[in-house]
Amino acid sequence: MITPYKPKRILFVQHGATVMGGVERLLLQISGSYRDRGVESIVVLPEDGELVARLNAIGIKTYIIPSILFPGSNNAGINLYLAGTIERAQAVLQIIKDEAIDIVHTNTVYPFDGALAAKMANIPHIWHVHSNFDIDTTPTLLKAYNLSDQAIRALYADLCDTLVGVSRRTLKFFEGDPRISSRVILNALKIDEFDHKTLSQSGEPNLRDLLKINSNDPIVGIVGRICDQKDPLTFVRAAKLISEKNPEAHFVIIGPPDDKTLKKLVEDEICRSRNPSHFHFLGEREDVPALLPQLSVILITSIFEGLAGVCLEALAARCPTVSTRCGGSEDVIVDGENGFLVDIGDYEAIAQKALRIIEDPELSNNLKISGRKIVEKNFSWECFIDNFIALYSELLKKNNDRQKSDPALELCFHLIAQNAALNLKLEAHNSRLIELEGFFERLQSSNVYRLTKYIYKILGGHVRS
Repeated sequence: MITPYKPKRILFVQHGATVMGGVERLLLQISGSYRDRGVESIVVLPEDGELVARLNAIGIKTYIIPSILFPGSNNAGINLYLAGTIERAQAVLQIIKDEAIDIVHTNTVYPFDGALAAKMANIPHIWHVHSNFDIDTTPTLLKAYNLSDQAIRALYADLCDTLVGVSRRTLKFFEGDPRISSRVILNALKIDEFDHKTLSQSGEPNLRDLLKINSNDPIVGIVGRICDQKDPLTFVRAAKLISEKNPEAHFVIIGPPDDKTLKKLVEDEICRSRNPSHFHFLGEREDVPALLPQLSVILITSIFEGLAGVCLEALAARCPTVSTRCGGSEDVIVDGENGFLVDIGDYEAIAQKALRIIEDPELSNNLKISGRKIVEKNFSWECFIDNFIALYSELLKKNNDRQKSDPALELCFHLIAQNAALNLKLEAHNSRLIELEGFFERLQSSNVYRLTKYIYKILGGHVRS
């Protein structure tokens, strides 16, 4: 794509480096594809980790600016994050200057650092929204200021030249607000990586040999981190119902145990099933594209998703899919045509749909064909990259007429950072007071204190009770 406004250098601000989830894997692929188009990617991360190593291995330059991007609802975490906002934004600004960046593209839960730096540098800023804003990424730090929905939208309109959602659901919170420029660019994948011939030539693992099960036994799978978001307990409850109807069925859980407590709950639930030995934890795997075609059906039980990568991967791999209406799945699956959609947490409906697929080979085959066709038609990787480069070019073209850096916005965040720093000091002071009060209470109940008070009284001193 030749355009006078084609970007040369993109700065990605990424939200983590230690967990190789869908967002991290997507960034790896995007940055590699950009380079093939003559666009250089540079990545800012809040920590060192596997993603840094993988980016460096393919020649992508990285910077680390320490940050807490998941402070949760804990006041200390929120204040710690906010107190460092201006300092981090200035560090990003320095990278923008040193690397002659054209556009900042943030892949983070909170876009403030990259947005403020882009504002100060007077270059375009994109916030790539990967999850459902109002469920997952509504900033608890903004809630702490009791901002109305309208005020939050106004703030994001000032911070972001464009919001890009990976599905329609991710941008629902911003729907209909004329101040906000937004668009959906559905995630995509390199479809040929899920081609049967390619897998055969690469020597795909035989899942049935790995599990030591019969060639006719159905295999039902879930792929994803063991965490609340993916709701593995609903998977197990659906699996138990499937097992009652089809005792030969086996169930595989593919993904790292992010939440050890939740994994224990999953294991306890499995122990109460009809066939506990038919459940298999495979952990994190790099060969998921080879495993998917060997599943009889995959279940996506998530509570929320932007657009689950495994949804596209399963359809591309011709794996029949049952998904909750958790977000992006509704942009991919046409219920009953290329998969099935069910309500979140409805394990009975999930089990029912899965059994239909297992028991009806013709239905299973139709879903495989339709799933692959829709991915080939609507989720081409080349079109995905074209859409982003076209957006960058559009923003660069508008950049000549853009308003210069907004001092009021910067002042607002300076005040927020100062307020957060004061809150941290106040919390530390209050914590110290609580410690001293506790020490005094313990001292009063000690034998040494009682003896000292008794001696003092005997010597004629006045002791308050």
